[in-house]
Amino acid sequence: MNLFRNDLLQAGPPADISVPRKKNMMCLNESVLDPFQAIDEAFHQTMQEVHLNRYFSQVTGELKRLLVDYVGHGVTGDNLLWGNGADDMLFACFLAVRENNAAFAVSLAPSYFDYSTYSRAAGLGIQFIDYLPDFDFDEKKYLEVLNSPDCRLGILCNPNNPTGHLLSDEKILYVLENTKKPVLLDETYFEFSGRFAFWLSGQSTAEC
Repeated sequence: MNLFRNDLLQAGPPADISVPRKKNMMCLNESVLDPFQAIDEAFHQTMQEVHLNRYFSQVTGELKRLLVDYVGHGVTGDNLLWGNGADDMLFACFLAVRENNAAFAVSLAPSYFDYSTYSRAAGLGIQFIDYLPDFDFDEKKYLEVLNSPDCRLGILCNPNNPTGHLLSDEKILYVLENTKKPVLLDETYFEFSGRFAFWLSGQSTAEC
């Protein structure tokens, strides 16, 4: 008797991914600076007060407060969800919306390759809509797929990985205003673009 998911057995092992090593790997969200040079003293001082054998140390509350201040735009601590990196959060999102074998997510392409990896791991299908030649996208075609019965999640990567381009604010808002489906706005590279989900505060991009 087989107790494992058939879709994973049929898929087989994932293909090896060869990532070329360059001096600065911004496509992997690596910093061009070594942050430990700047935070070394503060880090060591803080760690003197942290009990690594305990859950929910006092550092957690302070970190949440600092993140709320950093994000701004009306975000509160209740809006923050902790994860072991962005990929862990992606898997949690895919797992949360996976309803049955017909369920799928939709993403623009080319985009982050691990959308496919983690959706498959969660048992969630995924469909891709190609960018237009100028890296714009057809928002009506995207919504048509997103609003189909079995689609459980929309994904928009902004700025996009690996192309680095930004999506139109107007088109992002158009998608959000014309669907009841959850939309995952992946802003992992916010620090490079300086652009944030400005609609959280109702302000324009220029004001954020």
